[in-house]
Amino acid sequence: MRNSITKSTITVTILSVLSYLFGFLAQILTAHYFGTSEGVDTFVLTSVIPFFIYGMTMAIFMNAFLYIYTEHKNKHKEEDNKKIISAVFTTLLITLIVITIIILLAAPIIAKLLVLNKQQYDLKIITRMIRILAIGAFLFGMISFSTGLLYTEKKFFSPMLLRICIGTTTIIGILLARDILGIYVLPIAFVGGLFIATIVQYADLLYFGFRMHLSKEMFNSECRHILLLSIPILGSSFLYYLIQYIMNILATSFDPGSVASLHYAYVISSFPVILIGGSFATILLPSMTDYFVKQEIEQFEKFLETATLYIIYIMLPLSVVVVFFGQEITTIIYGGGMFTNDASITVAGILSIYGSGLVFSALQQVFMNTLYAMKKMKEHFFIMIIYTATIFLLSTLFIKFLGLRGLALAYVFGTVIAVGVTLYVLFKNGINIKINYMAPYITKIFCVMILLSIIFYELKTLFLQNLTGIYLFCGLVGTIVLGFLLYYMTTSFLGIKEGKAILNIIKQYFTKENF
Repeated sequence: MRNSITKSTITVTILSVLSYLFGFLAQILTAHYFGTSEGVDTFVLTSVIPFFIYGMTMAIFMNAFLYIYTEHKNKHKEEDNKKIISAVFTTLLITLIVITIIILLAAPIIAKLLVLNKQQYDLKIITRMIRILAIGAFLFGMISFSTGLLYTEKKFFSPMLLRICIGTTTIIGILLARDILGIYVLPIAFVGGLFIATIVQYADLLYFGFRMHLSKEMFNSECRHILLLSIPILGSSFLYYLIQYIMNILATSFDPGSVASLHYAYVISSFPVILIGGSFATILLPSMTDYFVKQEIEQFEKFLETATLYIIYIMLPLSVVVVFFGQEITTIIYGGGMFTNDASITVAGILSIYGSGLVFSALQQVFMNTLYAMKKMKEHFFIMIIYTATIFLLSTLFIKFLGLRGLALAYVFGTVIAVGVTLYVLFKNGINIKINYMAPYITKIFCVMILLSIIFYELKTLFLQNLTGIYLFCGLVGTIVLGFLLYYMTTSFLGIKEGKAILNIIKQYFTKENF
């Protein structure tokens, strides 16, 4: 069972790497050419709007619509299926047009709501970016619909091109048009990538036989049913973006560039979380849903325990790396150009705090998907309320003493509390993760972490203090590789089998039979 989980996760991880790599490269170029400027702050603040629309529409089409349309397709004729697609398409199109017009007209008002320190930000620039990104919000909504339809046919290729399209247009835009468009190259390139992704996905729909037509049956019973089922998920999605909005707003109380600094640190810290936690969450959802439906609770619990142990094993050393080498990682990834040494120090401080919570962030993704597998949407929404309230209250407290680092610390504490509450909810619903069984394992891992931390500290002090450029990169890579070898050897000596299992599965995965 462990082998199958890890092997599937490796496959999803490889695909995710290809998808997120372009976005990461775009972030690096943004940092190099625009640094932590007011313009980057403005783009980060205003980009919440299209991502909010994307999150809300994806919540509908990847959950309620996916379920209802799949059920409808298995019970009705092809002509009836075309009608429901056209009705949903028409409803979505009209709704998105109305929302886009509202954003365009209300842009000056929205701009004032996005910043606390209005004297330090140009509201006209914010307003223009909001209007550019309103088009992105429309395209994101259309992409959510096409993604939902393609997933019903288990077609994943064109949906996975989304981030690649956005990253590619951003990279090209920055390299070729930054002197002409200035900071506006970021929202324009962003919308351009969305436009290309939309064309690709709808061409894919046509290729697979989907035909969308305007329908007089918009807002029909199926549309209302889809929306009704989506309400708890929409609530959870809303709170997720509300957290981002709150943290960005609070960051605007500091000097311009603070929002960008918080964003750059979060991008680095979220990368391993998305790859590891997100991959496990994606792989586990179908199997755990099946086990829960069949009431095979013992298998359900074993799956969850296995995923938890693997995540702890993989994410703890990564967390130590980010905490100890935040400065070096930030300098290597973002350093140079407009990204100054002061900016590097600021981002590194925030990154180190984010890094301390990597394990819990990855576990949260798996545990939240576990609730989806159990169809506990209301419980998920309840946890998100606690999560949001905790981060908000702690942010307003910590920011007074720690500044931007306080926002990151509040986020970490909020994640830890959310994981704890989720475990309690699972227990109350009959899912008992055997903490007693995992306690010796976790204790051994933490002992190894203390040893690894000491080793990293000494190596950093001895070898990395005065290195720059390629020497810093090689020194950091060498230090991390050495640390991970010691970590694997020590955990193997202590009888922790996850590392050996992972290496064996990677070896099996890259055999000829798999290609």
